[in-house]
Amino acid sequence: VMRYDWLVALTQDVRNKYYLDLSPKGASQEEIEQLESELGIRLPESYRDFLKIWNGGEIRTSRILSVEELLDYAKEWGFEKFDTEIKIADKRQRHYYASRPAHQLIFRTFELSPVVFCLDTRYQQSGESFIAQYDAAENLEGHLKPIFPSFESMLIEEILEEPQSEIQFLNP
Repeated sequence: VMRYDWLVALTQDVRNKYYLDLSPKGASQEEIEQLESELGIRLPESYRDFLKIWNGGEIRTSRILSVEELLDYAKEWGFEKFDTEIKIADKRQRHYYASRPAHQLIFRTFELSPVVFCLDTRYQQSGESFIAQYDAAENLEGHLKPIFPSFESMLIEEILEEPQSEIQFLNP
């Protein structure tokens, strides 16, 4: 059984009530390893598995970055491997993401919001990194708070556990 069997099934559902538009082609093992080598980190297992199948895509009004986009974002907004102390991504403070902790890798963006989700690369537990949210309006403690224990748990919670506010239209 593959980790994302449930998500593969949802992407094949013609009704697509989850608003999934995932890349039809996954990243190769080599592309992922090249990215990890350039960043100096190992991606969490559940994100690696996702990239191997889809290499990014849209979920509702958010974008999960592909291997290429991850690298572009890391170069544009700063990224540093964690080395015992928390550093800030860009001392010059010239852009919205400048005061982000440098070890947080942006991997998800939202259409209608400047907030981003980041992989907290300080440490991994069972091959997973927790997900943090970056919002420049928050103080540093807020950025370091885990909002999901892993990439996979984020997908499960946001896709499978539908918001209660959605109205269900049932066939009469």
